[in-house]
Amino acid sequence: MNNLAYIVKDLYNIGLRRHERRIIDTVLDSPGFAQPVFNIRPKSVQKIAFIVPGIDKYSGGITSVLRLGTYLAQFGHEITYADYTNASINELCKNASDNLLGYQGKIASVDSLSANAFDVVIATNWQSVYCLHKFNAYKMYFVQDYEPFFFNLSERYLLAKLTYELGLHIVSLGSWNVKQIQRECPSTPSILEYIDFPFEPKEYPHCARNYSSYEETKKYVLAVYTKEDGKRMPNIMQSLLYRTSSVLSGCGLQLDIRFFGAKKSFKPCIGKNLGKLSKSEMLELYKKSDFGMVASMSNISLVPYEMLATGLPVIEFKSGSFESFFPSEAGILIDYNYQTLANRLLSIHNDASQLTKMLEQANAILGKSNWFRSALQFEKILKKIVA
Repeated sequence: MNNLAYIVKDLYNIGLRRHERRIIDTVLDSPGFAQPVFNIRPKSVQKIAFIVPGIDKYSGGITSVLRLGTYLAQFGHEITYADYTNASINELCKNASDNLLGYQGKIASVDSLSANAFDVVIATNWQSVYCLHKFNAYKMYFVQDYEPFFFNLSERYLLAKLTYELGLHIVSLGSWNVKQIQRECPSTPSILEYIDFPFEPKEYPHCARNYSSYEETKKYVLAVYTKEDGKRMPNIMQSLLYRTSSVLSGCGLQLDIRFFGAKKSFKPCIGKNLGKLSKSEMLELYKKSDFGMVASMSNISLVPYEMLATGLPVIEFKSGSFESFFPSEAGILIDYNYQTLANRLLSIHNDASQLTKMLEQANAILGKSNWFRSALQFEKILKKIVA
C-alpha cells in the first residue's frame, strides 16, 4: 500500500511539474516578454479589451471584470473580453451569462484579434499581462489581488511580481494591492491608482434579523467561505472550528458549520461542504445563517461585503486585510487560537447587543459602496489618459 501511495504521489508531482513547465514556457515565449512598457496616450478610449484567463462559472474575479466592462459599455465604450486560453467561445458566453445575466460586451479569442483593434487593452491577471505586447494600444492592468502571494517563492512568484514592474498603468480594486506593490516593488515605474472596492447591493438585500435571539439559541449556523488554496486557509479554518465547536459544546452551545466555495469533493473534518454556490444560493445560505466566516488573507473578497449587506455578522482574521476596508469594530476579528473564537461567540451569546453596533459600523461603509460608483471612478481614469 505504501508503494502504491509513493507511485501515485510521484505521478501527481510529474503532472504538476509538466503543468508548471507549460505555464512558464507560454509566458517566456510571449511576444515582447519582460520588455518595459512605454505607453503613448491614445487619442480615444472608445475600444477597450479586457484580456481574461477564460470565464469560469461562479468566479468572483471574472464576474468583477464583467461588471466593470458592462458599466463601461453603458457609458458608451465598445468592450471586448479577449480570452487567451483558447476555450470554446460558446462555453465562455454561457458562463458569462451565468455569472452576470445581461452582461454587455463581446467575447473573443486573443488570437482572433488584430494588433490595432483597440485603443486600450487591460490585463486582468498576471498571465494576461504577457499577452499585452501583441496589441498597439495603451496598456493597463486591472489588479484584483497581489498575485505573487498565491505562490511559494518560485518561477511563477517571480513572473507574477515582474508584471507590476513593467511600467503598466495599474488600477487596483481597492487600495490594499497598491500598498503591497509599493512595498514589494518600491522602484516600479508603473502608474498606481485604485478604485473603491465595490459590491452590488441589489443582489444581497438586507434581511431583518433579531439579534437578541442569539442569546436564547442553543445552536449557531456558520456559513464558512473557503477554497482549497492556501490564501483561504482551509486547514487552519477546519482545525479552529473543530476545536471551537468542542469548547462550545461543553457550554451547551452547538455549531452547525456549512462550508461553501470549494469543490464538492472537498471533505471537511467538521460540518458540511455545500460546494460552489450561485448568487441566489448564497443569499439563501446567508438568510439561514447566524454568522459568516471568511479568511481574507490577501485582498478582501466580495463575500464579507455581501454577508454584511444582508445583516450577517462576519468573523474575519485580524492578520488579514479586513481592517483595510472596514473599521475593526465592524467584524468579529480573531487570531489562530481557537479559544479566541470560542470566547467571542460566548461573549455574544451573553450580550448580543454588540452585534447591532457591529453592523452599524459595517453599514456606514457599505452605504458608500456600489459598482456604478466604482465604474465611474474607472471611467474618470480612462478620460485622464486621452492625449
